Amino acid sequence: MAKSFHFTLERVLEYRRRMEDQAVLALSKAQAAYVAQAAKIDDLRSKLNDMAAELAACRITAAELRLWIAYRDGLDSDLRHAEALLLQLARELSVKRQEAVRKRKERKILEELKEKKRILHVKTEDYNEQKEFDELSTIRRRPEAV
Repeated sequence: MAKSFHFTLERVLEYRRRMEDQAVLALSKAQAAYVAQAAKIDDLRSKLNDMAAELAACRITAAELRLWIAYRDGLDSDLRHAEALLLQLARELSVKRQEAVRKRKERKILEELKEKKRILHVKTEDYNEQKEFDELSTIRRRPEAV
């Protein structure tokens, strides 16, 4: 009777699967943060462009001009900070992507080892079964002693 296959490193494989899942989750969170920050930058640039177009279209007093300049400077400052944060998020995204790829490779290595061990197990079981059949047929065909 053939023994069922048991992979001795199954717990390690499960651990690596969980670690890969966590890395993929961290990667998706980093991607979402990056996309949100990029949208924020687009919004700030849009506000700057709208402000410039509105300022060019109308006549304003010196006091209003000072307010517009202060508003523009605030938007410029916000934009610089947002771009710096986007750069940092891009670096983090790259690190998370590399980590997810590394975790996937670690898992695949163990899965390939498991598959090789399973194939070896099946071949060994087939060999042992064939050996038993050969022994039985040899015993049955043995000439009886008179």
